[in-house]
Amino acid sequence: MSHAKEIKAENIREVLRQHGAHGRHVENERTWFLVSYLIGISTLLGQTADQTNVLKWVLPVAILPTVVGLVLSIRWGQTFEHHREQFDAIIPLLGVPPIKVDGKEDKPDMVIKTGWFYKKFPTRFWFNMFYSITLIGLVVGSILVNILPAAATTAK
Repeated sequence: MSHAKEIKAENIREVLRQHGAHGRHVENERTWFLVSYLIGISTLLGQTADQTNVLKWVLPVAILPTVVGLVLSIRWGQTFEHHREQFDAIIPLLGVPPIKVDGKEDKPDMVIKTGWFYKKFPTRFWFNMFYSITLIGLVVGSILVNILPAAATTAK
């Protein structure tokens, strides 16, 4: 192989490494945000759960980081998919031969071979679902704590 082709192949490998590293970084960001979110929200709700007048402001305040978490989770999923697609597009440029998986030839890529359930509900779906359900719960809780007691008092 000529020197120019070796340099080009090394550059392509470096781009490939960077896409893989950034994809892992995005997953780590999502995990750490979720851990921080859970610690913060559970501490906030755990300390104020029996104080109705404090819950009146705690629940609406907890909605903001939940919305941020949902938006970030959607964005992280899109970013990871972009890097996975770029990774899969770069592999052929290196001339990597097909690999054998269970006796069948297959191209090396970042596609995870799984069953129908994972294909229908990938991990990013569950992160987004968690934030969506939590957001709905906080909004309903805020309504129950803030609006319904006030409406019951004025109706008397």
